[in-house]
Amino acid sequence: MAEIGVVASVIAVIQLSERVTTICKSYIKHVKDYPKELRAIFVEVASLKIVFESLELLEKSTSDSTDSAILVTLLCADGPVNGCQTALKQLEKLISPSASSSSKSPPQNTSKRQRVQNYLSANFSQQRVEEQFERLRWPMRASRAKELLEEVMRHKTTISLALGGEILRDITEIKCDLKEIRKALDEDTIYKICNWFEQTNPSTLHNSMVSLYEPGTGEWQQSPRCLWLSGIPGAGKTVLASYLIQTLATHCEDPVNKQHTMAYYYCYHGHSQDESIPLLRWIPGQLCRRTENVPDLAQKIFQRGLEPGLVDLLNCLASVLQDEALQVSVPP
Repeated sequence: MAEIGVVASVIAVIQLSERVTTICKSYIKHVKDYPKELRAIFVEVASLKIVFESLELLEKSTSDSTDSAILVTLLCADGPVNGCQTALKQLEKLISPSASSSSKSPPQNTSKRQRVQNYLSANFSQQRVEEQFERLRWPMRASRAKELLEEVMRHKTTISLALGGEILRDITEIKCDLKEIRKALDEDTIYKICNWFEQTNPSTLHNSMVSLYEPGTGEWQQSPRCLWLSGIPGAGKTVLASYLIQTLATHCEDPVNKQHTMAYYYCYHGHSQDESIPLLRWIPGQLCRRTENVPDLAQKIFQRGLEPGLVDLLNCLASVLQDEALQVSVPP
């Protein structure tokens, strides 16, 4: 029932606005030297009608289960919607030709009025007579019409501001939704490019080496800037490297060290290949995953659909390393 009342109030104001603008338009079109206030009334009430049509759309788009808080405020007993309705009713009555012509003058002026009307009727057409009487009546009503128009304008401003806030809220929600969609699309593109770059995945070998690690092995290291290991096959170089990689990965995963990142690759004889190209494909792919960003050069290489050469990959790695997320100062 409350929703029916909301719709009825809004539609009532729209209908009143239409009637008032129709009366003003008729005056402007047919009456010569019409009161200039009528043009102001026409313009303001016509714009009010547009505002209420927007309000009607808002009401229709509101969920059936929950009324919009703005609508509840606007449609309260002393709210701007009811205020507009009351002011428009009075304004319509004030400028309506039928209402003004039916109003009777005081008895003592009847004879004088009759004489004026008889004179005008004898010398002018009926339309001209009505114009003359409207011109005589209007100064007495202009002040009241101005007051009512100001009241309508005040209520219209309140409603427009409320609608503006509601529209801004909707736009904000739409932007958030679009941002989420764009983010999902961007992430999908990033992962697709990274997957294309990462031709040889060394994580299987890494996991295998980690499983062979014995606790306590390699703890003698003091985080050197560079570590060179040499030894015969099977001496444990790869296992020791896996320990270092795992230690660095654990360090970088700590939220305290979120500004740090790492990437690794195993040049393994079992791959039976020149490891330079796979290395230069894997490292940029891993770093792009960390930063969640793919530089333009990497995108162009991917979009070409051709196997990248050594020079392309070196330039791509340099481009990836320029990412702000990787610009971390290294202690001397």
